[in-house]
Amino acid sequence: MGVFSFWSILVSLKIGIKPFIVAWINQYLSLAKAQEMSFTQHFKAYTIFAFLGYSPWLLFLISYKNKNFVSFIKSDPLFYNFAIFSFFLFFLSYLFHFLFPGARLRYILPSASGLIFLSTLPIYYYIKQNYLPGNLKIFFLKILPIINLILLVIGFIYFSFSKYKPEKIFYTFYFLFFSINLIVLFKKFSSPKYFFAFLLSIVLLLKTLYVSFYYPLHKEEMNHFRNGAFKIANIVGNKELYLCQTTPHHLLYYLKYKYKLVPHIYYLKTCSNLPKNSFILFREDNISEDILKNYKIYPLKIRTKNYFLVSS
Repeated sequence: MGVFSFWSILVSLKIGIKPFIVAWINQYLSLAKAQEMSFTQHFKAYTIFAFLGYSPWLLFLISYKNKNFVSFIKSDPLFYNFAIFSFFLFFLSYLFHFLFPGARLRYILPSASGLIFLSTLPIYYYIKQNYLPGNLKIFFLKILPIINLILLVIGFIYFSFSKYKPEKIFYTFYFLFFSINLIVLFKKFSSPKYFFAFLLSIVLLLKTLYVSFYYPLHKEEMNHFRNGAFKIANIVGNKELYLCQTTPHHLLYYLKYKYKLVPHIYYLKTCSNLPKNSFILFREDNISEDILKNYKIYPLKIRTKNYFLVSS
């Protein structure tokens, strides 16, 4: 927010306040119109996915209700002032990006350092006091391992019958994650250091499991734009491709630059007269009934959007 505010003031002084506001509103509307996710999906990404992505560290913010902990922070002005700064850094960034439908959760990563500091302070406090609250012990050392073990067993059953088979490295980390949860469940840990070591290990293993599972799957079955680009290229062949008032950036990347599937791609400002002996890509919302009736159409479903490839 601070960097943006400073930048916006300088730009406004250079071009004027009104042109800046108009340009900013138009930019916002164009991004909102071109978004590849609905507001509901955006809301989920900035609530459920944010909670999952920043767990379990987000749960340590509950410690700020502890009066002894708050007194400990206030006793050190450096900690106290930096905690306030971190709060505004992270939460204002979160709210600012939440207002932009289609914005990815990763956009607030530069401000995640604020959350890191806020969640680190309780950890530092518990280690320094050599004390761990009973509710944290019960949840993280008993309930959480049980939940993890149940989910791991269900996941193993699912993968046994699933068409997609993860790679061997995935099962290696899967077994390691299962073993750590089993050990923690049956062994008593009293020191906060062991407790936080357990949290770090499960977070790292979960991230590793996600990467070893998702990226091979994405490459094979979920790379919508790459697969869509190859589908378009197979239809177009050696002919020219025209884009009717649409610029699908991801498709263009794979079609023209990444794999050089269709070297000749042009943009059409108006689509009243279609180029002959070529292909024209339309969005669902800008193709007319006449074109649908009089030309050969190839309907394409690419991620959440519908396109029509027209042979003229």
